[in-house]
Amino acid sequence: MRKVIMSFLKAAPLVLALLGVAAFAAPKAPATRHAGHGLECAQCHGTAKKKAPVEMAKCLECHDNQELATKTAKLGARNPHDNRHYGVWGDCNMCHHEHKASENRCLGCHPRFTFKVP
Repeated sequence: MRKVIMSFLKAAPLVLALLGVAAFAAPKAPATRHAGHGLECAQCHGTAKKKAPVEMAKCLECHDNQELATKTAKLGARNPHDNRHYGVWGDCNMCHHEHKASENRCLGCHPRFTFKVP
């Protein structure tokens, strides 16, 4: 009987994970830059039940693209916020992400553009 109980206890976490039961796991709040500044999800995503990606226009309600271009001007021709492809109108979401790691999209074609994307 003891063997049966021990086998069950060893298999229980796997069974629960496969069934999608997370009763024993504490819920994780998203750790984002915006949440750290006191913003709620609905302020960017709206109140729809199915959350859609945030449009760049929403980003520009708080972030000034001209100001960002000036702030990163020291990068010269490599300035991601004022470049030959998009000027100052590159979509923020191409590089900056809240719910996954941000990425330097320039690197795909420009291996010397090694700046860090927050």
